[in-house]
Order: sequence, then structure tokens, then C-alpha cells
Amino acid sequence: MSDDADQGDAVTARVRAFYRRFPYPRLPEGGPAGIGHLLNDLSSIRHHVFDGTMPANRPVRVLIAGGGTGQSVMLLGAALQAAKLRHELVYADLSEESATIARRRAEAYGVQDVRYIVGPLEALDAEQIGRFDYIELYGVINHVADPAVTLRRLSGLLTDEGGIGVMAYGALGRTGIYPVQKALRLLSGPEGEPTVDLARTFLNGLPADNWVRKNPHLADLPNLDDVELADRFLNPNDRAFEVRDLAALCAIGGLAIRAFVPAGLYAPERHCRDAALHDRLRGMNPIDRAQMAEWLQGTLHVHEFFAAPTARAAADMIVWLSEETTRLVPRALKADVFSQISAAAGQAVEIDLKFGGMTRTLRVAFEPSEAIVVGLLPEQPTIGRVIETLHRQGFDNAAAVAAIRRVWDAFHAVGTLHLAREP
Repeated sequence: MSDDADQGDAVTARVRAFYRRFPYPRLPEGGPAGIGHLLNDLSSIRHHVFDGTMPANRPVRVLIAGGGTGQSVMLLGAALQAAKLRHELVYADLSEESATIARRRAEAYGVQDVRYIVGPLEALDAEQIGRFDYIELYGVINHVADPAVTLRRLSGLLTDEGGIGVMAYGALGRTGIYPVQKALRLLSGPEGEPTVDLARTFLNGLPADNWVRKNPHLADLPNLDDVELADRFLNPNDRAFEVRDLAALCAIGGLAIRAFVPAGLYAPERHCRDAALHDRLRGMNPIDRAQMAEWLQGTLHVHEFFAAPTARAAADMIVWLSEETTRLVPRALKADVFSQISAAAGQAVEIDLKFGGMTRTLRVAFEPSEAIVVGLLPEQPTIGRVIETLHRQGFDNAAAVAAIRRVWDAFHAVGTLHLAREP
């Protein structure tokens, strides 16, 4: 066995031991499933991976790779059941303890017929477990021995039409974390392992101008339980990435990034206050645009993106918006938002949304035609239905198309509106 393989096995063993002690995420059994996100949301997956149309005439095969204590098994499994989609759901994780918790939680949540696999992701073999239409890899690539090897292995498990959803740590938004990790390892000595008690003592003693004190993503430190604190500061193999790092890793693995989500976080002109630069930013390729957005903000502590085999062409959402049978599918919006916007046509409305790890306020004013479109969203209308309704209200075709585009741009940018298409 090569030195690289030996080193990779040693890293895997340390990470396995860590998750045996600290199964993650820590959520009460019998309680809520946890926090949904764009990578385990069925409307988002359908839009970004399958061009708006789920695979037909066969079960949809889904792999939750590095499934932890079962959050995505519960949420995505329940969504697949609710949509009455024939499916096969497979969970894989390094930790037996996490898998046991995931199984109990999923069964209590009513999610049945899940196959559970315990072992390293790099050992998964398509001949044994088949190929998958969708693979979720949430918060895992940060801790594997070799991210490129892991992505290459998972890419080999995808169907030709399939895709993968990845959450990776963002380097800039985690400013302050890695020096603390190094300090804790040094304090523990070459043979020791940092403990939660040591971490709390060290963090409590940090001066006010330390980056950990300044980072808004770390403001919750006093309230963290042992598992959350360990996840943040004690993981024995922890890395973070910039956008270009992730694009390069995907390329090595035979993948191409289809979309960083939500789109508005990665549109650099939204974060650059000098309008003179906006045209130059818009002219960049998608990866460079996303990288510029990350540099401009400097606060993204996670990246969420969808990728697919490099042979797949990128989708054209503007074409979809011109197809009368395309449906507008909202997500994660409270019911009163639609009525609030409809009633306030022409007036600015503030909507609080949580994405990118922070609560952000969307402040937007919709014209009367646009407010009509928003009012129709709860019924997941087709484009044809929206245009017909606007025509009846006296708006011509050009105004109707413009209203749909404006609503789409506003809500898709924050991950709350997707498209579904006829097979």
C-alpha cells in the first residue's frame, strides 16, 4: 500500500473516531427533522439537476453520502414519499453511531425502506449498489482524506442524467476558526487530542480583537452545546474552500458546477456598490462571477452548489420561462408573504429569509402586474395560466412576460422559486 493510501486511511480512522464521539448533527430524536436547505429540497433538485423534470418510468435513485444523524434522509425521504415518486433511498456514513441514530429518527418520522451502509464513501462501488440520479454530499467534502478522490468516486456512481449537490465550507466566512484549531492541537501536545473543555477555556480567554470575536457567523459561541463546539473546532480533518478551489476539484472528478445556490449570493453586481464595474462583472464566466461575489462579500462560510457530469450542457432557464407548460414552484415562503405582496402592489415589502447562514431581508416593490404573479404562486401556476390571468387584467403579452421575469429574478435569487417542466 502506498504512503498516500496509508495516510488517507489514518485520516479516515481519525474522522470515524471523531464522529463516534460526536454524531452530527445533534438533534432530538422524535423532534423536528432539522433545517431544510436547497440541496435536500425536491423542487430545487428537480430544477438544478434534472432541468425541471424528474426521471420518469423508473424509480428515482438517491444517495445521501455522509448522511450523519439522518437530517436529509428524513427531509428528502418524506418529500419523495409526499410527491408519490417511486424511489430508492440509500444512506452511507462512516460512523455506525450516526447511522443507528439516523435509522431510528427516519423510522420515527415515517420514512421507510432506506438502505443503510456504514463505511468510507471511497469504498462505494457501482457494481454493488448501482448508480444514482442524485447524490447529496452535505458538509462531507470538508473532512474526507482527499476531496478529489471522493468526488471522482461519487461521480462514477451517477447516471448519465444525474447530478450531485455539495455543501462545502467557505474559506473567507470561517476566518478565525483555523488558527483556533491549530492552537488547540498545539496545546494538546503531539500525542493528545483537544477536548471540549480545553476548547471552551481557550475560547473564553480570547481577546476582543481576535477574529473569532469579530466573525458574525461565530456570534453563537456561548450557546453551543458540546457537539456543535466539537464540530466547529475539534474535527481532526477540516478544510475550507473558495469557489475556484471547488470548480477545480469538480473538474478532477469529472464534474462541472451547474449552479451555486442561492443565485443571488453569487451574482457579483449585487454586492459591488460601484455601478461602473457591473458590466465587467456581468461579462465574466460563471465561475469567475461566483468567485468575485465571494471576494466582494468576504463572509460566505458555506458554499452550496449542484454539479453534473461534464458532458451535460447547462440549462437555459430563460427558455423555460417562455414555455407555457412550465410551472412556477415556490419554496420556504410563509403563506402570508403572498397576500402581503398582493395587497401592497407598488409599495416596498420586506421579507426576512435565512440563507447563506444568515438572516437577510429582501426589500422589494412589485408593480401591480408583478403582484398578480406573486398572488398566483401558491397554486404553482403554469406560465400559460399566469399570462392568461394577466391578459384578463388588461396587461398585454410584453407586460406579462416582463412581470413573470421580474418575479422570477427576485425570488429565484434567494432560492425561493424554481421551475418544473412537463416530461
